[in-house]
Amino acid sequence: MDLKVLVVQNSAIIGNKNATLNNVDALLAPYKGKKFDIIVLPEVFSVGWYCSCFPKEAEYIDNSITIDFLKNIAMSFNATVVGGSFIQKFKNNTYKNTCPVISAKGQLVTTYDKMHLFSHKGSEENKYISTGDELKILDLGFT
Repeated sequence: MDLKVLVVQNSAIIGNKNATLNNVDALLAPYKGKKFDIIVLPEVFSVGWYCSCFPKEAEYIDNSITIDFLKNIAMSFNATVVGGSFIQKFKNNTYKNTCPVISAKGQLVTTYDKMHLFSHKGSEENKYISTGDELKILDLGFT
């Protein structure tokens, strides 16, 4: 079986998640009506790579505009979405760089929390983000 994968690369507008999500929607617009099995977005696609903004941009998973956005993409394309990542907030005020996987029916299948945090030349993800501790293996039904 051949898989059709749409890989999206966007430029986030730091501090303006809604505008960034609108830009991603515009990037996807020319592909509406085309068939893809999987759509892949980049790491922290909705907030950009600016670690000090992570706490402000963090979202609880059960009240996340980013997750809702990804669910809408999945359903409108009838495709599995690997949602790059978003900054997930937890009740104990810790944060994780979390990759959600959404089914074509718009259901959250699983999440993966980044385990190897980036710290190089002044970028200190580990100063803001807690590490994940579990690998994930998924069967998405493609054979």
